[in-house]
Amino acid sequence: MRRGLLGPIMIIALGILFLINTLGYDPPIGVLFHDYWPFLLIAAGLMHIGRHFYGEFGSRPGTLVSGIVLTTLGILFALQQLVNIPFRSTWPLLLIAVGVAGLLQFTAGGAAFSNRWHGGGSRR
Repeated sequence: MRRGLLGPIMIIALGILFLINTLGYDPPIGVLFHDYWPFLLIAAGLMHIGRHFYGEFGSRPGTLVSGIVLTTLGILFALQQLVNIPFRSTWPLLLIAVGVAGLLQFTAGGAAFSNRWHGGGSRR
């Protein structure tokens, strides 16, 4: 997703919420946010993953790792909020996700990084 696209989408969403409110329907925003806030982390994580594979930041290794971490955290917190599975029981999945992200980064970025680094990590 382009960098300038997020702002207009948020303004449109805010406008829709205000329109619904002025038409007489009072959505329980507080209750919805209390229960579904982890999906904001999931959306942010998926945006980072999309930027890594399709955006202009594909050469930055941190976008994939941060995307996987944010998505995993969002999923773990959603499990806690919606299914009542406590975070203290699922947090090791975060370590697994970071390891998977590292493997993906290594396999996907191997060719890109081999051109930059030679001879034991020293830069040419």
